Amino acid sequence: MQMIQDYACKSLRRIISTCFDYAMQDLELDPEEFIAAFCKSRYVKEIENRNQTFLCGMAGSEFCRLILNEASIPFNPVQYMPLDRRTQYWWAGDMIAYYQYHSGVSFAYIFSFVSITEILRMYTVYHEMSISQFMDRMDSLAKSHPSRLAEMRKRRQLSQSELAYASTVPVKTIQAYEQKRKDINKAEAVTVLKLADTLSCSTREILEI
Repeated sequence: MQMIQDYACKSLRRIISTCFDYAMQDLELDPEEFIAAFCKSRYVKEIENRNQTFLCGMAGSEFCRLILNEASIPFNPVQYMPLDRRTQYWWAGDMIAYYQYHSGVSFAYIFSFVSITEILRMYTVYHEMSISQFMDRMDSLAKSHPSRLAEMRKRRQLSQSELAYASTVPVKTIQAYEQKRKDINKAEAVTVLKLADTLSCSTREILEI
């Protein structure tokens, strides 16, 4: 099983690193615009759901074209010429693919607490470090980012006490989720449903996925 997982992760890293490199280096697309399309893609959603079978035999540049066509982004389909290069774009794709695979969160969630521009800036410092150091940095950024529950509560203009009263979820529990001292992804389903119903949103909008 571990061998299969290692192969799946390695294959995913190869495709996404090439995809990023092709989009931003060869096609010269705006990184933020490309990432917005990438995160919304139904093909990327399949990857997040651990369905990689459709990627078998697919090149990263081909995967990139699928995403761009789906998003109706015009591009000149030049041929990808890797030449054993390791650009900052290739590195960013490789690191993000690894982080997503091992954390299990969505790509959209990753890019909610760190932009592709910020990740590309990390290249100078982190490309010669171990991947575990990059993972630690990403975990630190995720932890310091306001929780989705806090953002949704503030959007509804509710205090923690008001949310607790309306949802019947203890205020200390809400505080723990917002400060990420407790993992809301592991909360009981009934607790998440109470919070989501009170905030008039979907459960996905307050989970850290």
